[in-house]
Amino acid sequence: MKKFTIIALLALFVVTGLTSCKYEDGPFISFIPKVERVANTWVVDQEFKNDTLTTGDHYVKQIIFYKEGNCSLTLTVIGFDILYTGDWAFTDDKSAITIAVVDGSGFTSVNETYTILRLKEKEMWVTYTDSDNVKWTLHMLPKDA
Repeated sequence: MKKFTIIALLALFVVTGLTSCKYEDGPFISFIPKVERVANTWVVDQEFKNDTLTTGDHYVKQIIFYKEGNCSLTLTVIGFDILYTGDWAFTDDKSAITIAVVDGSGFTSVNETYTILRLKEKEMWVTYTDSDNVKWTLHMLPKDA
């Protein structure tokens, strides 16, 4: 009876874990909580603008997500890096990340929702559409990778 209970609990755990896989490109299953996988210093490895790979400087250079819900975002605008700071949060279903950041002058703010395509410990892919209706897809790696 004890063996049956252990097997039933293990099966329930696996089924519950598999149904929570919501990202288009994976992972299929992870035992590391989503917030633990997001919290990192991410640099853009590949950037796609309207599904075309960009070359040269990436618009989004680096994003730092902290477990506590704050973040910083470095954007490259006309060859200059601009640092924005603010907050991030998962959407209710954890399929996307919302960020609200402002630059050091307080004049410019960025409010975006990044749909998560892939969320692994060493890889995160997101996509969003900016205010000019440009679709961006970012393939990011940890800075120290």
